[in-house]
Amino acid sequence: MNLALANLNQLVRQRYAGTPAETAANQVLHASDEDLRRLLRHHRTQAITARQEIRLRDGFDDLLSFYGLVELGCVSSAFPDPLLDALFDHAREILGRGAVQAYYTQHYPLVLPGQFYQRLQANPSPVQVSSSDGIGAYFELLDTIAILDDDENVDSFLHLLDDYWFGSFSLATFVDLLDVPEGFVECLLQAPEGAMGRSVHGFRTFLVFCLGFDRLLTRLARSSTTSLLVRPFWGASEYWFRVLKNQLGAELGRGVGIVESWGNTPAPPGHARSDLHGVLNRLATCNYTS
Repeated sequence: MNLALANLNQLVRQRYAGTPAETAANQVLHASDEDLRRLLRHHRTQAITARQEIRLRDGFDDLLSFYGLVELGCVSSAFPDPLLDALFDHAREILGRGAVQAYYTQHYPLVLPGQFYQRLQANPSPVQVSSSDGIGAYFELLDTIAILDDDENVDSFLHLLDDYWFGSFSLATFVDLLDVPEGFVECLLQAPEGAMGRSVHGFRTFLVFCLGFDRLLTRLARSSTTSLLVRPFWGASEYWFRVLKNQLGAELGRGVGIVESWGNTPAPPGHARSDLHGVLNRLATCNYTS
């Protein structure tokens, strides 16, 4: 087995086989068009409140994320191309269904699923990095994304970022907590309990993730051999970066300003405290130049 195929099989084992993503793929393959349109509707059409629907949609989001990472593995030459496997025959069928295409092109626009679908149609992206630098950058991307995967609390903060309320606890309520840094730090030192505790711990993880992603994209942009990967790699977390852009002009921007005003708290490694807003703005807009 060659190295590129071994790399692909490793991603399949980690992010597809036996996971909610595989469950979602099987569900989509066998669902009627009507059932699929209902499941993958925009949440503003009808709120998503049933636990089973939430679970299936979360699995479907994981599936799209997996497809996006396969596309990036091909772009960076970490994976074989073309992809010869029944799994990807199913991917072509899934990504070509009308309700699925409406989900990733209209309801929640994402570039990578459509780009991967074109690759499966023998029309791959013209962006291709063939050097070992691209392969190394891809695995660094996976390590950076794993920062979010490894903390179950981060979903609580991301839900707040996406305007979800836990009872009366919202993003605005969370930002109010930042006004009392001593209490916020005390919450971090305790085991996460309830929506507030989980969100506080998740916020810390989200910032660590953002700082790491920013460092990766900044370094890629500065190299002539990897600068073409900046925009595709940004797409790996495109949804959350677009949400971030919207929230920086509102409650999250207020929260970042409060964090930057904390006088005696240590800065994250490699960054000045005053640079936090700059990091988040770059990620929100993919504003990286070589």
